[in-house]
Amino acid sequence: MQSIALEISQSAVPGWRLLPRCVRWHVGAFPGVSASAQAYYTSRFAQSLIQPGTTGPRNAVAETAARLSTAFPQLVRRVVAVAMGGPITVRLECEGRHDGMWGAIIQPTRRRVSFEEQHEIVALDGRMVSDRITLDVEHILNQLSGSGRIDPDETAPEGLPRRHAH
Repeated sequence: MQSIALEISQSAVPGWRLLPRCVRWHVGAFPGVSASAQAYYTSRFAQSLIQPGTTGPRNAVAETAARLSTAFPQLVRRVVAVAMGGPITVRLECEGRHDGMWGAIIQPTRRRVSFEEQHEIVALDGRMVSDRITLDVEHILNQLSGSGRIDPDETAPEGLPRRHAH
């Protein structure tokens, strides 16, 4: 069963309460699970996740969100910092056990993985204008691989190691 939880750390509660309602809802909704991924914009992780057949960063967000929610069905997202004045910045610490497939490549490892998610949001007149999400996908994949980096050339689409003839 999938259950993406949002918690607010005690230190972030005052700032969280000052956020516009649309921002609280937007950050609380996990893209691709409980909100439209089309409302999200990406920064750093988009380039590493764009696959053949996708058209750009918005699809990368939807794909990444789908991979995260499948791979970590009991993911906990915790708001740890809120800053206003200019773009609104919301920083979250995320943690979950890898109980589902990561795409068609990585079988569940049952490892506990933690990573940060950051939103740089512009909201005007009670509406979301943009959200630049930063998420270090490489850090997540390194935790799933355990002792080393995952080399995409060394995994077949079915998640099985390729055999090299020498």
